[in-house]
Amino acid sequence: MQARQDRLTRETFDVLVIGGGISGACIAWDATLRGLSVALVEREDFGAATSSASSKLLHGGIRYLQQGLLGRVRESAREQAAFRRIAPHLVAPLTFLIPTYGLGARGKPLLRTGLWAYRALIRDIGGSDDAMWPRQDRALSRAEALAAAPGLAREGLTGAVQYEDYQMWSSERMTLSVLQAAAERGAVPANYTEVRELLLEERRVVGARVQGTLDGTQHEVRARLTVNAAGPWAFRALGPLANGVAPERVHFAKGMHLVVRQLGPERALALSTHMKHEAVIHRGGRHIFLMPWRGHTLIGTTYEPCSGRRDDLRIREADIAGFLDVINAAYPGAKLARNDVRWFYAGLYPLVGVPARTDRYQGSARYRLYDHARLAGIDGLVTALGAKYTTARALAERCTDLVLRKLSREPEPCATATTPIYGGKFESMARLREDARSRRPEALQPDGLEELLRLYGGRYTEALEEAQPADLAALGAARTTPRLVVRRAARHEMARRLGDVVFRRTGIGTIGDPGEEYLHACAAILAEELGWSDHQRERELEDVRRAFCTEA
Repeated sequence: MQARQDRLTRETFDVLVIGGGISGACIAWDATLRGLSVALVEREDFGAATSSASSKLLHGGIRYLQQGLLGRVRESAREQAAFRRIAPHLVAPLTFLIPTYGLGARGKPLLRTGLWAYRALIRDIGGSDDAMWPRQDRALSRAEALAAAPGLAREGLTGAVQYEDYQMWSSERMTLSVLQAAAERGAVPANYTEVRELLLEERRVVGARVQGTLDGTQHEVRARLTVNAAGPWAFRALGPLANGVAPERVHFAKGMHLVVRQLGPERALALSTHMKHEAVIHRGGRHIFLMPWRGHTLIGTTYEPCSGRRDDLRIREADIAGFLDVINAAYPGAKLARNDVRWFYAGLYPLVGVPARTDRYQGSARYRLYDHARLAGIDGLVTALGAKYTTARALAERCTDLVLRKLSREPEPCATATTPIYGGKFESMARLREDARSRRPEALQPDGLEELLRLYGGRYTEALEEAQPADLAALGAARTTPRLVVRRAARHEMARRLGDVVFRRTGIGTIGDPGEEYLHACAAILAEELGWSDHQRERELEDVRRAFCTEA
């Protein structure tokens, strides 16, 4: 995947997608699979905003059962199964424990019944009974629960219910890999390209005037239809066309996650807090998740209605301190302190048609599609507002169906639920690892090889074939990431800044500050590949250092 500025400015595309998060990426991919020419522009790096701020979960929908939303349960299960098929290198099972207390709503009998109902509801999804009825589903005694998670609150504890969900190795790589798949089918993606103005001719949008955020150059991208998938910034991207567009009020809430030292349990925990929750069946307060992730524990999420600027997602020390109090109360054995926090991040998610409340967690809304021709008499424009990472593919399918109708094209069946994304075509992770071990060059560390398999899946051989001997070495003593990953990010993955590599192409920064040796090694390779001056390299280093700091 490479920048194709010549095509971006020369061609008239069938579809221009605004926004390079998971929703925009899936729309671009679906549209290319159905024979449409596609350009995609993103004002920052691909997947740098909301899509990188997820819990890294592909929710199977069990949480919607207690809200009585059976359709959403089945949709989430279908979409989880789709991601497992198309991106097996980026998805892995994750066993959850829900501790049980007493005999009421938090008791073992009700939870076991709920889990049975969930599996029965989705039994026909996923291709086999074994996939949807995992052997991990079972009830644990009190002693077994404490053996698995010694830090649980013990008063009234009767045991736990165990079930299986799925987790992404990296949501950022998932987004990028979907875009890479689209690019291989002919899509033209462009990061660091901001929409300055939609082009309007006789009440029809015919593209957008865009500006490079790194070089300031401006040009036009023309398209027969424009899809606005800019997430929390969707209505800002519309400019004056936003007036009167959405029939429902759209609010946003901020959710924060912490990455902390590994707390011990190999299983994830779903724990109640004091926060109120909107549900038909109440099991105490809103849950937080403590999940093993890349040698650490990932914890999320907080909930705070966002009334300020969408760009203001700064995390303050008070935010972290408050969340640590919630975590330690929910899981007393954690005993987390500020120096246990390795990384922190926040993102926005939409609340459509409901006012944002400060006293209660409301969950996220369903995704929405807005046809501006029907709402405001402006043709050639569709807004796609995502809600969950897990359902981004489903949103894209509905959006592309609408695009085909509006372009008067013959309907084409959607193939994104079964077509592997970049790197996703191989027999199994076990066979892939076996093959990779037989091919591993001596200079490449075993952990570095495993990282290549996660980053590139079945395409890892391309990275090895291209690498020079010196690039097989790790970037530093504290990290096993091979140098070739950075060089490949600049050459084939459109990395333009140091943060693109540290936080998204490798994700090494998302488990904490990797240290100066790693940062300088990355910066040196990127400077060589991208022609940075000494001044620019130092500026990139300083920007990444600041990302590991909070507000006072």
